[in-house]
Amino acid sequence: MMPHSTATRSYLSRQAVQILLHMKQLLSQHGISIKLSESNIIVHVLEVVSKLNDPALEDCRKRLLEIIPHHDKVFLFATSNGQWLCINCNKTISVELRQEATIHQPQVVMCQCNMLYYVGQNTRQHVRKTTHLIGQCHRQSGSGNQEKIVIENVSVGGARIRLLSSLSLTPGEILNLEFHLNDKAKTLIAQPGCVLYVFGDSAGIQFMEPSSLPPALATYVQLPELIG
Repeated sequence: MMPHSTATRSYLSRQAVQILLHMKQLLSQHGISIKLSESNIIVHVLEVVSKLNDPALEDCRKRLLEIIPHHDKVFLFATSNGQWLCINCNKTISVELRQEATIHQPQVVMCQCNMLYYVGQNTRQHVRKTTHLIGQCHRQSGSGNQEKIVIENVSVGGARIRLLSSLSLTPGEILNLEFHLNDKAKTLIAQPGCVLYVFGDSAGIQFMEPSSLPPALATYVQLPELIG
């Protein structure tokens, strides 16, 4: 099966055009001009907005993604060449990743069927284990309540969490995390962590006191994935 290009013009619904026109006005306030006639306008706008700290544009981005099919996780590749099967049309997508494309600033790719993906190069220093562990977190500042979270993956250096509430996180703030591993000892992990990035309802966390982590965590992340 031959890879296909991701540079074809995608069909834009009336609702998508209205959102893009609003985004065009907001972007002009940042000195950025866009043309709705360009072939990859959706990809271009999403990548530009991801680099700006503008709540109004972020709201538009969320509204746009509500009407465009997309995969809400970042695909990470070990090299600068990524290839995968589209989960929507089952065709092969092949893309050359930009050097700066990482999990923190992913590259946006659109399949010919209009399915959106986020991709980046894997720059992680530690082995990371995919999980589905329930835990809780609260801001170290003391403001706010305990919030329920899902630990989506974990390593000896950090974790990716998914919020189960409407809590809004900001890169740089400190959280206290608590969760149990699903090993035999049900090892407790209680660790302060710094928010590295926020992507939808997920956030990347870097552990701030890794030397205090139980040795069982290093063993746990090396275990094979459990099925069922």
